[in-house]
Amino acid sequence: MQLPYQGETFLLTNRLGGRAASVIQEAQAEPGTECEDPDLGLYSLLLTWATGPITTVLNNRFEPVLFASRNLAPLGCAAFSFVLGATLGLVLRRVVPAMAATLAIFAVLQIVVPALIRPHYQAPTRTSVPLTAELIGRLTKISTYGDIGGLRIPGGPWVVETGAILDSSGKEVGHTPWFQDCMDHSSLSELPVCLAKGNVHVEIAEQPADRYWTFQFLETAFFATLTSLLAALAFRRIRRHPA
Repeated sequence: MQLPYQGETFLLTNRLGGRAASVIQEAQAEPGTECEDPDLGLYSLLLTWATGPITTVLNNRFEPVLFASRNLAPLGCAAFSFVLGATLGLVLRRVVPAMAATLAIFAVLQIVVPALIRPHYQAPTRTSVPLTAELIGRLTKISTYGDIGGLRIPGGPWVVETGAILDSSGKEVGHTPWFQDCMDHSSLSELPVCLAKGNVHVEIAEQPADRYWTFQFLETAFFATLTSLLAALAFRRIRRHPA
């Protein structure tokens, strides 16, 4: 004898499975949107192919936005996005609140995953990087007292933490007279050369470039796990509330 919820469970299984499969085939979100809209997947696949040579030259595929919108990671994210929306629809039973909740969760994940979760898939390695004039010239931030931002180093690792500028003895240079003289009396074009003459370096924590595919698999597995938990919650909801 068929239980009351079996028909609905079978229907949900078919819909989730079929739609999730199509999402996984198509989905790689546009840069900056990550997993917000899986229907953009085909265009993003073309974008990934088109920008491949540029990414290779720039060696920046590990950067958070590019990482989340290329290769395997968006597939798990897209499947999660669909199952999340379906599950919230079952729980809330209202279209607009379910959409709002889905978007809110996306917003949180787009901050939490790259900032708090992804950097810790594996313990970062710590190393010292000499600051040449070329590297200094590409920085996005040099504060008055030696804090920097936007460091990109050869080889394409993901720099997850950057310390202050240090001299050859390992002491911070931010309050030294020569550093302040460079900051106060050098033009933007002269500043990198001026600072590099101080034989400075910086201590960083990084995820090496050769971990890229490991992180892609780990992030896909992370979202696949969330997707499975949400699907289980959806089936449980149907069994408890078949009508």
